[in-house]
This record gives sequence, C-alpha cells and structure tokens, in this order.
Amino acid sequence: MRTEETIFKEHAQIWKEETKYSSITTRVIEHPSYQAIINMGVQAVPYILKEIQNGEVDYDWHYALVKLTSEDPVVAGRDTLAQINNDWLEWGKKKGLI
Repeated sequence: MRTEETIFKEHAQIWKEETKYSSITTRVIEHPSYQAIINMGVQAVPYILKEIQNGEVDYDWHYALVKLTSEDPVVAGRDTLAQINNDWLEWGKKKGLI
C-alpha cells in the first residue's frame, strides 16, 4: 500500500527530474507532479518542509507552500532561494510542523 508520503516523494522526484534544467517558472510550477502535490492539500506541507530541512534547497517550493497554507512568511526583499526556504523553515517551526 502506497502511503501519502510515498506518493508525495514519487511526485517530488518526477518533478525534480523533469524540471531541474528549466529556468521558466511557469513550466516548473505548472508541472503535473508539482500540481499533484498541491492537490494533496495541507497534508503535503510537512513533507515539503522536510524536503527543505533535509537540504533539498535547490527546488522552489514557495509557490506550493503559499497555495497550500494561504500564508507567505517570506520577509520582503528576500531574493535567494536559500533565504526564502529559511523563512519557510522558521514558519514551520513556529507552527509546530518541524
């Protein structure tokens, strides 16, 4: 039986493999696997935060997290993925998700 986390990991892997060389944001966030993760709902949030926490910082989860949580904890002026991901990790800690 495939767990929700397994399904998330499968979609995340496909998304990463198929978009790793793309610099076109819409192509990255409109990818079917990225959209499947968003369609998982808020249950996907801890899995995404775990990806970031485990060093998967080269992938842009910001759009998915905003869509899933209806929040945006990223401090204005942050322009690197590392800074954006750190703000999300801090948010996750405050919410007790990490």
